[in-house]
Amino acid sequence: MTSLTRRTLAVASFCLLLSGPKILAQVAEEVTAENFGDAVIYSNSSATVYGVVTINDQPAEAGDVVGFFVGTELRFKGTVVINAGAAYITGLVNMAGGDEAITFKVYDDSAKMVYPVPSISLTVAPASTTGPSPFFEVKAAGTLPADTTAPVITLTGSASVSHELGATYTDAGASATDSRDGTVTVTTSGTVDGNTAGVYTLTYSASDAAGNAATAV
Repeated sequence: MTSLTRRTLAVASFCLLLSGPKILAQVAEEVTAENFGDAVIYSNSSATVYGVVTINDQPAEAGDVVGFFVGTELRFKGTVVINAGAAYITGLVNMAGGDEAITFKVYDDSAKMVYPVPSISLTVAPASTTGPSPFFEVKAAGTLPADTTAPVITLTGSASVSHELGATYTDAGASATDSRDGTVTVTTSGTVDGNTAGVYTLTYSASDAAGNAATAV
């Protein structure tokens, strides 16, 4: 029988800069859209805001979410709609009464980040409508915090296996996931000679463009 021992090693990171003119760069919050919470409901008529949403002057993408806030209260959140290459949001903003100033946060689904937009606000009144001609511009901007979280490599099957001498060995392999990049490519190094008894080691590695090293598994 041929004895096999497998060990793993990975490196990973992801870095992206989002910024826009006339917007002060803000550090993005590493949260999901659900962290916007539930919108506060008031009995007054809602204000309607038709907006066009950009991140770094590029259209937001499918899955991105816009939160509408008055102070710290979430008054509306919705997913952008893509049409003819542009990203639109229709916000039905719950009003507490009288004119109120709305600020925005944009959840970037691809980066899994929320970008505040503190230097843009819109004052609305109950039952009022802003847009769609022209659309109100929601311009998100910010700098992603440094990614110090490495990917995780998961072996498919056992870390140590026995193999029948003389038979062809087919490795079960491994997979790797990263909190920023999702699934990353795993590279296998080492060989197994199924016709020669011995102990063989296969090493699995994974990396992205930034190359932060992960703890061996």
